[in-house]
Amino acid sequence: MSRLSQFLKRIQYAPSDYSHLWHARFSSVPGIRLEPRNVPVIVSLTSIAERLPKIPFTIESLLRQTEQPDRLILWLDEKLADKIPALLRRQTRRGLEIRLVEDVGPHSRIFHTLKEFPRCRIVTADDDMLYPQFWLAELLAAHQREPQSITCHRAHRMVADQAGTLLPYRQWDSHSPGHVGPSLWLFPTGVGGILYPPNALHSEVLNRDVFRKICPTADDVWLKAMSLLNNVRCQKVRPFSTEWRCVPGTEHKTLRVQNVENGKNDIQIRNVFEHYNLYPRLNPA
Repeated sequence: MSRLSQFLKRIQYAPSDYSHLWHARFSSVPGIRLEPRNVPVIVSLTSIAERLPKIPFTIESLLRQTEQPDRLILWLDEKLADKIPALLRRQTRRGLEIRLVEDVGPHSRIFHTLKEFPRCRIVTADDDMLYPQFWLAELLAAHQREPQSITCHRAHRMVADQAGTLLPYRQWDSHSPGHVGPSLWLFPTGVGGILYPPNALHSEVLNRDVFRKICPTADDVWLKAMSLLNNVRCQKVRPFSTEWRCVPGTEHKTLRVQNVENGKNDIQIRNVFEHYNLYPRLNPA
C-alpha cells in the first residue's frame, strides 16, 4: 500500500474528496486576496492537537473561495509548535497564517483576532467543516445588505416562555426556518460561519477571566451575549439555515456534542444572561 493510500485510510477520507487532498499537496494558487480591501476581511479559526492531521482539508476549502479573504489565520496553542503537519505548513505558502498563542479554548478563533485586528470584518469558521467555494461570497453579499448586523449561514431562533425567560436550547426554533432577520432573537452558530462587522461586539468580549469562568466551552453563547450588550442584530444569508459537510472522521469529537446533548449550553446561557442582565435587551423581534 502506498504512503498516500495509507494516509487516506488513516484519515477516513472518501474518494469524492480527493480534490481537496490534491490541492492541499500540490496547488500553488494563492488563497488570499492580493489587493486588500478598505475594511479587511479576516477568516479566523482555531484547532486542537487531535484535529491537526485533518484540518488541512478545512483549510483547503477556505483557500479555494471564489471571494477570497484578506487574511486566513489559524490560531493554535503555543504548545503545539512541534506538532504542525507538513501539509498544513505547506498551505502557508498560499496565504495561511499559523499563529501560536495562549490557548483560550474555542474562544481562540475570535479572541486573538479581535485583539490584534479590531477594525476588521472577522469571519469565524469551524475546524472540522468542508466549506463550499461560495461560502464567503454569500456571507459578504448578505453583509452588504445589512452592514451593521452580524451575518451567518446558520442560526436558531431563541424562544422564551410567558415570563420572558429563555426555554432550554433544544426547545428553540431549530435552524429558524423562514427567519432571515435582522433580529435580536436569532442565535448564530459558528459551525456555519459567522461574519462580525467592526464594533459589533461589546468590549467586554475580551474579558477572558469572565468567559473562562462562566462560559468556557460555548463561544457562540458568549458572542451572542456580547452582541446583545451592543444591541446588534443578527441575520441569515437566506431564510433557511445551511448545513455543510464534516471532514470525515470528526463527527463524534466535537464540543457541539458536549454543549448540546449534555446540556452545557443551557448552563452557560443562564450564566451569561444572569451575569449581564440580558433579558431586558431581548425586545420583540
